[in-house]
Amino acid sequence: MHRRRHLAALVAAAAVSSFASITVAQSIQPAVFVSNNVGDSVTSFTINPNGSLNRIAAFPSGDGPQTVSLSPDGRFLAVANGTAATTVEELRIFQVNSDATLTQRLLTTVPDSPLDVQWVSNTGLAVAHTALSGANEARTFTWDPTVNTLTPADAEFTGSFTSRLHYAPARNTLYANNTGSGAGINAFNVGPGAQLTSVDVEPVSFAVDMAATHNGNWLYGAGGISGDGNRIYAFSVAPDGSLSPHPAGSFTSPGESPKVIAFSGDDRILIAGHGTDATVQTFLLDNATGNLVPSGFMFDVGSQGNLGDLQTLGNLLFVTHSASDTTGGPGIYSFTINPNGSLTQNGPLLDTLGARPEYIATWQGIPEPSMIGLISAGALMLMRRKRG
Repeated sequence: MHRRRHLAALVAAAAVSSFASITVAQSIQPAVFVSNNVGDSVTSFTINPNGSLNRIAAFPSGDGPQTVSLSPDGRFLAVANGTAATTVEELRIFQVNSDATLTQRLLTTVPDSPLDVQWVSNTGLAVAHTALSGANEARTFTWDPTVNTLTPADAEFTGSFTSRLHYAPARNTLYANNTGSGAGINAFNVGPGAQLTSVDVEPVSFAVDMAATHNGNWLYGAGGISGDGNRIYAFSVAPDGSLSPHPAGSFTSPGESPKVIAFSGDDRILIAGHGTDATVQTFLLDNATGNLVPSGFMFDVGSQGNLGDLQTLGNLLFVTHSASDTTGGPGIYSFTINPNGSLTQNGPLLDTLGARPEYIATWQGIPEPSMIGLISAGALMLMRRKRG
């Protein structure tokens, strides 16, 4: 009997210890992180059950943070800076705490300029090396949180101007754009140790951003000011991550200068942010054919260039408003994405406490069944212990 009590106590302690270790590893609640490019900080928010945001705090992150990426397990936030430096720029890795606060774990430098960063695994980080002249690259590093080191792993040529990276988990493929000479989209399979293997260089006239659907079947590119300034390019994606142009080639957006793309959690709605008219436009996406149809719904962020970034989390959409204008000050919006493509605003435009909020990273929170399971196991063992 005593042995059973002792075993129960050990299991309960293990369950409680496991739960505690999880809560300090990443935000318990769903969360959003925003870079403030002129404010030299990153602001964290938690997401309320109704989709509105609760601001936590702004955390210093050096001069000119320009891009952010959250590791798949939600534990670490990478932040890369862009200043007037000509050879190297700062890159930081922050630990995300259980309350969505940030603790800096690493400050290092990478070749100028890291216009984008993307985690390709919980220990692999891809960083764009954007040089105004000469070769541009996708560089990868391995992250060791036990000793806070970031070690170079690989570097692959991507063209003459690479500004955006996108990692598609469903295909384990990293995509890197090239908007310079020989414009196109590079596709690299990600191997052990963050090694990259080229599988495709797909020609496209201009893609300032690209994103794959969650299921990995389709990839779309934002055409910016190229052509008539209304192009969204479409590609089907093979199992190895290589691309084939959609039969239509591209689709027409009602907005001007598409600059960023995201998808609802079920991949039924494509959302495009635009630079010239600063509108958020939504499209109905047919997953069987890849066809896009404008939904007829949109949101006007404000003055030209004031739409910073947009990212989704399930059926929620977050959009940054970069500077003050007649629609309000700098901040972040939250919307619910409805099945017909309409957007329902959740609360007001919320100040990020930093000038020029731009790039966004989102986190789903600790999955509830796991939390319930851990709590239940601990509670059950403790109850049995008391009864014994």
